[in-house]
Amino acid sequence: ISDMINTVFRPHHRTTLLLETMTGKGTEVCGKFEEIREIIDRVSPEIRDKTGVCFDTCHVNDAGYDLVNDLDGVLTQFDKIIGLDGSIKNNFIIFGG
Repeated sequence: ISDMINTVFRPHHRTTLLLETMTGKGTEVCGKFEEIREIIDRVSPEIRDKTGVCFDTCHVNDAGYDLVNDLDGVLTQFDKIIGLDGSIKNNFIIFGG
Protein backbone atom coordinates (compact mmCIF):
# COMPACT_ATOMS: atom_id res chain seq x y z
CA ILE A 1 0.00 0.00 0.00
CA SER A 2 2.74 2.44 0.95
CA ASP A 3 4.68 1.61 -2.23
CA MET A 4 1.64 2.53 -4.31
CA ILE A 5 1.11 5.76 -2.35
CA ASN A 6 4.76 6.67 -2.89
CA THR A 7 4.43 5.93 -6.61
CA VAL A 8 1.24 7.91 -7.20
CA PHE A 9 1.48 10.92 -4.86
CA ARG A 10 3.80 13.87 -5.41
CA PRO A 11 4.55 16.84 -3.12
CA HIS A 12 2.82 19.29 -5.47
CA HIS A 13 -0.50 17.42 -5.34
CA ARG A 14 -3.22 19.08 -3.29
CA THR A 15 -5.13 15.86 -2.62
CA THR A 16 -5.20 14.30 0.85
CA LEU A 17 -5.14 10.52 1.09
CA LEU A 18 -7.10 9.06 4.00
CA LEU A 19 -6.38 5.55 5.23
CA GLU A 20 -9.64 4.18 6.59
CA THR A 21 -9.83 1.99 9.65
CA MET A 22 -11.19 -1.42 8.68
CA THR A 23 -12.66 -4.43 10.46
CA GLY A 24 -9.59 -6.60 9.83
CA LYS A 25 -11.63 -9.52 8.56
CA GLY A 26 -10.28 -11.84 5.88
CA THR A 27 -7.42 -10.26 4.00
CA GLU A 28 -8.20 -6.65 4.98
CA VAL A 29 -5.46 -4.48 6.40
CA CYS A 30 -5.91 -1.49 8.72
CA GLY A 31 -8.01 -3.45 11.20
CA LYS A 32 -5.39 -2.70 13.85
CA PHE A 33 -4.03 0.75 14.58
CA GLU A 34 -0.50 -0.68 14.30
CA GLU A 35 -1.12 -1.58 10.64
CA ILE A 36 -2.13 1.99 9.84
CA ARG A 37 0.96 3.30 11.66
CA GLU A 38 3.18 0.98 9.64
CA ILE A 39 1.73 2.21 6.35
CA ILE A 40 2.12 5.85 7.39
CA ASP A 41 5.73 5.21 8.47
CA ARG A 42 6.50 3.78 5.04
CA VAL A 43 5.04 6.73 3.15
CA SER A 44 7.76 9.05 1.89
CA PRO A 45 8.34 11.93 4.36
CA GLU A 46 7.88 14.50 1.58
CA ILE A 47 4.24 13.43 1.09
CA ARG A 48 3.39 12.18 4.59
CA ASP A 49 1.62 15.46 5.39
CA LYS A 50 -0.88 14.58 2.64
CA THR A 51 -1.81 11.37 4.48
CA GLY A 52 -4.48 11.13 7.16
CA VAL A 53 -6.88 8.70 8.81
CA CYS A 54 -10.61 8.20 8.45
CA PHE A 55 -11.66 6.73 11.81
CA ASP A 56 -14.76 4.72 10.87
CA THR A 57 -16.47 4.02 14.19
CA CYS A 58 -18.43 1.07 12.79
CA HIS A 59 -15.27 -0.58 11.45
CA VAL A 60 -13.27 0.13 14.62
CA ASN A 61 -16.00 -1.34 16.80
CA ASP A 62 -16.32 -4.41 14.54
CA ALA A 63 -12.53 -4.85 14.69
CA GLY A 64 -12.88 -5.40 18.43
CA TYR A 65 -12.14 -2.00 19.90
CA ASP A 66 -14.69 -1.24 22.65
CA LEU A 67 -16.07 2.15 21.62
CA VAL A 68 -19.25 1.72 23.65
CA ASN A 69 -17.67 1.17 27.06
CA ASP A 70 -14.19 2.63 26.57
CA LEU A 71 -14.19 5.39 23.94
CA ASP A 72 -11.58 7.41 25.83
CA GLY A 73 -9.34 4.35 26.12
CA VAL A 74 -9.64 3.54 22.41
CA LEU A 75 -8.85 7.14 21.43
CA THR A 76 -5.89 7.15 23.84
CA GLN A 77 -4.62 3.94 22.24
CA PHE A 78 -5.10 5.45 18.77
CA ASP A 79 -3.20 8.55 19.87
CA LYS A 80 -0.30 6.50 21.27
CA ILE A 81 0.03 4.35 18.15
CA ILE A 82 -0.88 6.71 15.32
CA GLY A 83 -0.80 10.07 17.03
CA LEU A 84 -3.20 12.96 16.90
CA ASP A 85 -0.47 15.52 16.38
CA GLY A 86 1.08 16.97 13.25
CA SER A 87 -0.40 16.02 9.90
CA ILE A 88 -2.58 13.23 11.29
CA LYS A 89 -4.38 15.71 13.54
CA ASN A 90 -5.00 17.97 10.56
CA ASN A 91 -6.27 15.06 8.43
CA PHE A 92 -8.26 13.08 11.02
CA ILE A 93 -11.93 12.43 10.27
CA ILE A 94 -14.39 10.50 12.42
CA PHE A 95 -17.07 8.71 10.46
CA GLY A 96 -19.94 6.60 11.79
CA GLY A 97 -20.88 3.97 9.25
